[in-house]
Amino acid sequence: MAIQASSLEEVGDIVLSAFEDHKMAIVVSLFDNLMETTPEDTGTLKYNWRFTRGDQAGNFRQPNTGETWPEPPRPDEYMRIGKKWDAVSLYNNSEYIVKVNNGEGGNENNQNFIQQALAMTANEF
Repeated sequence: MAIQASSLEEVGDIVLSAFEDHKMAIVVSLFDNLMETTPEDTGTLKYNWRFTRGDQAGNFRQPNTGETWPEPPRPDEYMRIGKKWDAVSLYNNSEYIVKVNNGEGGNENNQNFIQQALAMTANEF
């Protein structure tokens, strides 16, 4: 089926509309895969994963206090996805997220866990 559109913006609107049902499924899948691949000691690293609507990361950060943390809330529990939703930001403001993902400081076995979660999600869709 050919797409007929009078502008590039209209093509974008058609694509967004076609994938509207899949937006939240992709976000939830990525969340689930991050929960699977993110290393866990006290759970602080996992607890710092957050999604926000739009192209700006939020400022949420739970410092590592040595306390045990549960998994963070699932994005489908707090995000509403509508037709105009065209961007989502994933962020983790933990002070050691980069070191762990880079396999530094005794985290060699955890290297590239973020990339692994992204690849798992891409393979699902």
